[in-house]
Amino acid sequence: MLDREYIGNLHIHSTYSDGTSTIEEIAAAAGRAGIHFVGINDHFTLRGLKEGKEGWRDRVAVLVGCEINERYNHYLAYNIKDEIPNDTAEPQNVIDAVNREGGFGFIAHPYELGSPLHDGGAAFNWLRWDVNGYTGISIWNFSSIWKGNARNYPLGLYYYYNIGAADLDPLRDAMAKWDELLQTRKVVAIGTSDNHGMNVKALLGLIRGKIFDYEYACRAVNTHILLNGELPEDFQAAKQAIYDALRHGHCFVGNSLFENARGFRFYAEPKSGITEMGDDGSLADSPVLVVKSPARAHIRFIHSGRIVKEELSTSSSFKPDSPGPYRVELHLPRPRGKTRAWIYSNPIYLA
Repeated sequence: MLDREYIGNLHIHSTYSDGTSTIEEIAAAAGRAGIHFVGINDHFTLRGLKEGKEGWRDRVAVLVGCEINERYNHYLAYNIKDEIPNDTAEPQNVIDAVNREGGFGFIAHPYELGSPLHDGGAAFNWLRWDVNGYTGISIWNFSSIWKGNARNYPLGLYYYYNIGAADLDPLRDAMAKWDELLQTRKVVAIGTSDNHGMNVKALLGLIRGKIFDYEYACRAVNTHILLNGELPEDFQAAKQAIYDALRHGHCFVGNSLFENARGFRFYAEPKSGITEMGDDGSLADSPVLVVKSPARAHIRFIHSGRIVKEELSTSSSFKPDSPGPYRVELHLPRPRGKTRAWIYSNPIYLA
């Protein structure tokens, strides 16, 4: 059983592109936030890798990848050693080039709302769903979703100081697309911050700050990986372990701003052994799907995009009777019957 949990913040921009902090400063912020690894994805460059910034820093594993493409079809590449040329119109060429280097990658923000306050309202959506060979998609991009709430300056300031009032749930289009893709292949879900530590200046300079500082973002939407044993002290071995967990979907996504997601578990108990998130199981083994939650939440079992069971609890189980991908969502209860998205598992694939 995968019994060790490690938390990472993926898709971070540093001063090597349009971020506002150095990789050293980002690692220090991640350490203060209590997470274990960060994924640096500066636009179009691997300078951080080539200048020796990858490695252990402040007890945080710093992994340097890249974000590729410009106006649309942004792709997060990891485990590559050379820059991949942008090919915004034909992202399959980018995916193939990453794979040829032995790398892997994720669709960065499949859908966005955009904001009139940023880039003229541009949304950097993924347009080419005819591609293949990618590992997965980011179902929850924290900065992108917060940005979609800021339709004007008053709203932007309001949600900046009252983030609990913002709608931070993953976009329905992204979730629907993920469920659609899962009908034909394995697609790993990750959560990302897309954080730039963006400096903000509003109301004639009376309001100044960052949206959001790196430490804050590292306490929000993260990807939690599960390993069989401790994360190795040797950096190259640790890097391999993290990348293997991401490739195989041995991970879940959680937003810990309002409740800590650490400690969530979802697995199948067949007649013998355990089937983990991202892995294959068989209905012939009479598996029972098990959820353990760190706090009381609405637990939803989802089969092929449809809720098959929901209950408000700290644990739950479900006995599947049909093949296909099974995943779970946890939503925190709020006043007046509302809920807040909290945790999203990767699927268990039953045949």
